[in-house]
Amino acid sequence: LLKGLKFNPLQTNSFTIPTISILLKHGTPSICNLFTKYIPTVPPNVWIFLLPQLIAIIGIEKKELRGIVINLLIQIGEKYPHAILYSLLAPYKSIDASKIKRESAQIIMDHLRMKEPALVAQVLVFSNGMLRIASTFWEQWHSAISQVKSNLDKKMLSEFILPLYESTLL
Repeated sequence: LLKGLKFNPLQTNSFTIPTISILLKHGTPSICNLFTKYIPTVPPNVWIFLLPQLIAIIGIEKKELRGIVINLLIQIGEKYPHAILYSLLAPYKSIDASKIKRESAQIIMDHLRMKEPALVAQVLVFSNGMLRIASTFWEQWHSAISQVKSNLDKKMLSEFILPLYESTLL
């Protein structure tokens, strides 16, 4: 399958999905070694249509598999940085994403930041602006107050309210 990806880029759909499925289902050390060896030889455009699925699995528990997915996303990101950056925003910024998923997104963002610092900075500024206008200040304040009203611990209150207050000063 891996050789098919390399030598038959016109029919990548018939190879990429089974290839990723094998990796995830049977991620033995020997299969991981094969992937580590062959993936750099496969053009990044072969994987681009699987980007949402690859982003979804960056939080996979098995460290070897996660490393392969991260390296694959970095390889795609070096050729198509816009696609990776915008797709990574959800796990990168989400407080609901698992710690492993956020850390994996951070690794990829850091790598892309070294290659394309201006682009990463622009995407993050744009993302922050979109998040700011997506919810009004009133909604943010109401949400923070609702979270702490049942437990009026002063430290907890300051952890939720102080960042909101500082964001209104921008």
